[in-house]
Amino acid sequence: MNPFILRLLARRIGMALISLLAVSAIVFAITAVLPGDAAQE
Repeated sequence: MNPFILRLLARRIGMALISLLAVSAIVFAITAVLPGDAAQE
């Protein structure tokens, strides 16, 4: 394959993993801060 395409693909996959990690951390932090228990409701 073209090295340019491989570099672009690696960058896109890396950004997707970073975005997934960031969104997971934000959602976890929000659920940890909210009062109450989701299982109780």
